Amino acid sequence: MKNRILLMFLALSTIAAAEGIQTVGVAGNYSTSIYKGKNQIRPLPLVNLNYNRFFIKGLKPGFTLYEEPQFKLNAIIDPLAGYFDGWTIKGSDMDDGYDELDTRKSQFMYGLDVDFEFSEEVIGNINYLFGSKGSKGELSLTYIIPVNERLVILPSAGVKYYQSKWVDYYTGVSSEEVIKNTKIDKTHKGKDSFSASASITVEYAVTEQLSANTFVGVEYFGDKISDSPIVKDNHRVYGGIGIRYSF
Repeated sequence: MKNRILLMFLALSTIAAAEGIQTVGVAGNYSTSIYKGKNQIRPLPLVNLNYNRFFIKGLKPGFTLYEEPQFKLNAIIDPLAGYFDGWTIKGSDMDDGYDELDTRKSQFMYGLDVDFEFSEEVIGNINYLFGSKGSKGELSLTYIIPVNERLVILPSAGVKYYQSKWVDYYTGVSSEEVIKNTKIDKTHKGKDSFSASASITVEYAVTEQLSANTFVGVEYFGDKISDSPIVKDNHRVYGGIGIRYSF
């Protein structure tokens, strides 16, 4: 039973939360830039803390509104939306000719989040968040493949929706920015768009409390995002390594 719980904690599933497993850790995340600028290295919090109906996932605090054995409806807050998935940028991080671009900042967002399980092997999440710079939604599925008592492989796939206000804030280009940046020759107005992603994570339990992980993934953007004159490509590639402690 302890080994099963350990594998579930490695998967960060709702089963782990139900078993009372708490985890804290951090990963280093390298990503090609969404923008025509420098690639990004950012810390990625690996946190799963629970107290009664309150929890923290990553850096997102939340409260469970309704719960069944394989279903949880949560209210959540994301105080740094846009930062960890590469949407924030400063002009100094852009390539020459784009470096007078206005800063795109993270934003405070709030909304609903659903954790669910199709089976012991397949878990998922749906969320929709609102913020002052637009809203976004996401559906993700993860398949849990236990290789042995210490090693688990976690392939995942997801789809994201970005509302037009979000897309316009992060990828839109104003007439003032065209004037200030020599390599931008047209304005751009953001519209509703989508992205699709796939990733794989490998986690190894060093001890019953300590695990190490590595992950790699790719996210493809719709043309309403990739057509922006400040966006580098129609996809970004990311990967990293991390460590996590459970108690």
